[in-house]
Amino acid sequence: MIRKNDIKEITFALSDNNRIVKDAIKNRHFIDIKGLNDFYEQIHKQKQHSDILWQTDHPYFSVFSYHLNKKINELQLALNTIYKIPIKITGKIYIKKEAIFKNIYSDLVCVDKHYLN
Repeated sequence: MIRKNDIKEITFALSDNNRIVKDAIKNRHFIDIKGLNDFYEQIHKQKQHSDILWQTDHPYFSVFSYHLNKKINELQLALNTIYKIPIKITGKIYIKKEAIFKNIYSDLVCVDKHYLN
């Protein structure tokens, strides 16, 4: 499909009011649903890191960016295995209150852990 349609760029989009991601960050009501436990733990750990290191106008933006960066890396790895052509993969978060898409923080900013000397 990628070669057939000459796809050179893919963009992941995630709404800032995504119920599953927000639940993973706050209430964790769905943690017992099979398959969500690992996801919830990853999001929870990233939220803890973000709470310490980030202050933004949009709460959870760094956690959403982390999640999308993870998905981008997974897709990039899979595509690099199958196709030898470069495909640009980006991520955007839809800010509902402002009705705009914002670029996610880069993978260099959203790392699994931060170490400060």
